[in-house]
This record gives sequence, structure tokens and C-alpha cells, in this order.
Amino acid sequence: MSLRKPHSKSRFGCLPCKKRHIKCGEETPICRNCINRRVTCIYGLPRASSPRHASRATSSKDTCHTQCEQNNGMELPLTCRCGQDSMTQCAIPTTKLQELQLMVYYTTTTYETMANSLEDIEIWRKVVPKEAVQHDFLMDELLALSSLHFASQNPGSRWQFAEIAIQYQTSALRKYASALEHVTKDNCDALFICSILITILALAFPNVALMIVRLRERTDSIAESVDPERRQAYLSGIEALKTAFGLMKASTHLGPVIAWPAMVNEKLLKLFKQSDPIAQFIFIHYGVLLLYTRDRWWGRDIGVSLIESLACSLYATDPEWATWTEWARETAALAIQEDRRS
Repeated sequence: MSLRKPHSKSRFGCLPCKKRHIKCGEETPICRNCINRRVTCIYGLPRASSPRHASRATSSKDTCHTQCEQNNGMELPLTCRCGQDSMTQCAIPTTKLQELQLMVYYTTTTYETMANSLEDIEIWRKVVPKEAVQHDFLMDELLALSSLHFASQNPGSRWQFAEIAIQYQTSALRKYASALEHVTKDNCDALFICSILITILALAFPNVALMIVRLRERTDSIAESVDPERRQAYLSGIEALKTAFGLMKASTHLGPVIAWPAMVNEKLLKLFKQSDPIAQFIFIHYGVLLLYTRDRWWGRDIGVSLIESLACSLYATDPEWATWTEWARETAALAIQEDRRS
């Protein structure tokens, strides 16, 4: 009689492992099963608590040290960095004070920007917050909205609060996707409101600009020790991405996507072929640019495949890269979800 090795059940495995009915190792940001199968690893439920409750579960090893910045009389903690294992849970401050202040900002300022009439004002000021209290996915989305609105009104803190908004948005999308699998009369209103906010934030997020800034920051932090020729090659790729994304926002013509490899320094292409980490990091963002070709037979999977393969390669080199590739991986995951719905 064979004995099965017992293991504790967990609700926190990634969605691909759940779909295949196999045990997930729950490694972050990419579980080993997904690395081996080279698929996008998405966690439907946060491994730790949500951003609002994570402070109760943090250890001394991953303690978040936050800063504060005061703008327009409202003091809010800024973003922080933690240990790599807590990348998705502790990438933002987790103080109750911050979330209280974000809710105050929403109920005193942001809600007015959502309303088109007096009736709408009451809905956004009273009804929506009440629904958010009962549904975590909507609360995270509301905090993302408030963070991004605050960022838009305070240029000096724009990138800090845009990043905070991104973290809340990421948490909200995971919970929202899970809730969509179990629609009930109790959560249908919250799901509808959340879908509206997701659309609004998708239009409002300075995604490309933030991506370019973080790409430049990461490149600068590593490239300080490399020779000028290699550094110039990296910068040529970043500037070409900035130009291409700008052109794609103004037009649907795919020329900038196709022409990007010809716009970069030849040295960058050589570095990419040599599996240079920074070159791979830059090409991951070219993968995001390639997502514009998903409606063409020749480009349907190329962007997602490039992002997935390079993210796995960089993670194998150093798990710290997972923090820097998260935006591209999340963008690819959303693209996959959109394709499945269409």
C-alpha cells in the first residue's frame, strides 16, 4: 500500500496551477511550475494580507520604512521597498494612517471628479464607499483612484503616488478576477462599480511615462560601472522606446513597433544576443510595445512570449529582477485576459 506524502492545502496558489489541479509552490513572483512551463504566473489571492492588512503580518526582516511628504496640507507616506519575497505584498506602505488619509482625500475631493450630476455626487460620495467597505477588491480600486488623483494634483509627488496607485490597482485586479468567478446578488453592484473604475484608471495611469522613468532608474543604477559605449547602447534603447510609445499613443499605425529594432544602437542588439541582463530588461519593454500587434496573425503571441521568456531568464539570474519586470508581466497578463474575453 503506497502512502501519499501529506501536504497542507492552501488557497494562495497561482491561477495556472489551480487550473491544472497541481500543487503550487507559491514562490514569488513566479512559481517554479510556471517557470518550467514558461507561462504567465498570476496569483488570484494575495499570499499575504491585502495592502490594508499587511502591516499585521510583516516580520522584522521585511519591515517597511516609509517616508512622508506633505503636499497641499495633506501628509501621506510615500512608497517603500522591502525584501524581494514581499515584492507584491509590501511594495507600498501599509499604515492605517495612509489609507485613512487616502479615503479622506476621496470623500472630500476625488468623488466630485466622478460625478456628472447632483444624483451622481451622492452615489460617489456615499454609496460607493459603503460598497467598498464590504468588498476588498473595490476598496483597493478606490484607494488606487484616490492615490492617482492625488498624484495628478501634486506634480512633485506624481511618480511616488502613481506607483502607490499601481500597487493598489494590481491587488484590486487579482481580487476582482477571483470575484468574477463567483458573481452573486451581494457583489454584483461592487463588481460593476469596480469595472467602471478599472476603465477610468486604465485611461488615467501614466503607464508609459512611469515605465520609462523606472527603466531609466534601473539602467542608471547598474550602468554606472560599465563602459561609456555600453551605457550609450542602453540609453539608445530607452530613448527609442520613449519615441515609439509616444507615436503609438498618437496613432494606431504599427510602424513604430516594427521599426524599433532599427532605431536602437547596434551594440544593444549584440548585448541582447549575449543575454546581457540590462539589454534583456529593455527588450522586455519592447515586448509591451509588441502587444499592439495582438490583432494581427503574425504578432498575436510574440509580445507575451517575449515578456514571459525574458522575465523568467532575468528571474533565474537574480530574483531581484522580478520587482522591475512586474509592470511588463502585469500588462501581458491583462492582454491575455482581454483576448480571452473577446
